Amino acid sequence: METNWFPGLQKYEWYSLLTYRYDMMLEKMRADPRADDFRMEKNKCDMYDWYALNGFRAMRVIYRWSARGEWGTSPASGAQQVVTDLLENRTGHDFPMYLKMCHLTQGWQRATRRLKSREELEANRAEVEDWIGKLWAVHPDDWERPWAAAHNMLTDTLSPGALVQELYPGNFVGNYDPAAEEVGAVVELKTYVIWGHAYMGSIHDILLLRDGTMEDYHDQWLSMLHGHVSSKVLQWVVTEGHLERAFFMAETAALVAGMDMVRMDFFLRKGDPAGIVFNEDSISSARSPIYHHHFDHMSYAWARGHVERWYRPFDAGGKRTYELSLHDEVVPNKQRIRLKLASNAALAEEVGLHMSSRSSQPPPPPPTPAPALTVPTTPYGSCWMQHPSGCPCAAGSGCRTANSTAYFPVGWNRDTYGENNLNSRTFEGCMARAIGENAWCGTTNVETYYVPFPSPSPPP
Repeated sequence: METNWFPGLQKYEWYSLLTYRYDMMLEKMRADPRADDFRMEKNKCDMYDWYALNGFRAMRVIYRWSARGEWGTSPASGAQQVVTDLLENRTGHDFPMYLKMCHLTQGWQRATRRLKSREELEANRAEVEDWIGKLWAVHPDDWERPWAAAHNMLTDTLSPGALVQELYPGNFVGNYDPAAEEVGAVVELKTYVIWGHAYMGSIHDILLLRDGTMEDYHDQWLSMLHGHVSSKVLQWVVTEGHLERAFFMAETAALVAGMDMVRMDFFLRKGDPAGIVFNEDSISSARSPIYHHHFDHMSYAWARGHVERWYRPFDAGGKRTYELSLHDEVVPNKQRIRLKLASNAALAEEVGLHMSSRSSQPPPPPPTPAPALTVPTTPYGSCWMQHPSGCPCAAGSGCRTANSTAYFPVGWNRDTYGENNLNSRTFEGCMARAIGENAWCGTTNVETYYVPFPSPSPPP
């Protein structure tokens, strides 16, 4: 039955809004391939760099490997390189640690692995290398979501990568584990921020609202009716001040990013509210069926801001969302952020939020870039490639298997073969060509560029 709570806004249901978001991101990227703001979540390497750039507290990234050069010449050699670097301690950090694939963020793809010890890694080396090599070639796939088509076209442009990260200390527990009430217990809190305001937090089937109310949807019979009881567990999340800190940090981060809606996730440890850290963020958070009525209200708040134009355009000077910093001279919502930090100075100091100083753990400096190449501008609808490492016919490549010849083209070269045979006269086909070309050459850094058709002129 359709509700009349929000006259004129019924069509703006949560999943519809998320689908609109991805459709618009894809439209922008088709017009300008540099418009890759989705990487703020969909590339973990960029996500953690953004936390470090802003001084947001998160578990330290120890080391990373990317398809831009550090990975190797094939999935197999890249996987061997990762394990060798870990076993020979080239990361400079001892075990345990988490190994994560940067380009895979869907939970079902199981792209995170805990490495307990050097001895265990050595004993299982072949299996770990196989796991890394297979995931290196996997594409992100949000197949069960209505926005999957646009999402997958965007994430198909990502290059594979991996990182290792420090573990958050403590005892990770479930909501109803008796150990959840002991000092040192760790839970993950997910917070939903809409137009700069945290609407609620969730820890599995417990919701935490701004006034400290905790709704427990654990009872299966009540949840069938979307009912709840007051939570009798995890009260320490509110009473110790964890929720207040999470909302404050999440709202600040959302303002820096200029995001209309984003989910920010945190690790919390009982007895240590100052130990809160960012874990990850999400720009397409799934809707829980057991408390969907909250998402009705959240959808209304999100949509209303667009219908009534609560926002103002912001010129980021060419920076993408994952490059914005509260330390920059120009940043979205700067005055609002400044007021927020000033009016909560003690809390800002405790959680390490400052506008005047850089993070003590900046992201590693990127390699010196090659001179910029001017992208082609004509003909419209054409696809172009560049090969930073050439096409060396590396071991395991299609080129080597076919006994073909290595070649080393310079600059941008038109993909006439793909245009004639592989549908690369379309944006999607052109973006997908890098995958096949890398497999053929045995490389990982082939880049493609699609020359878009000009937008039609507005009527006079």
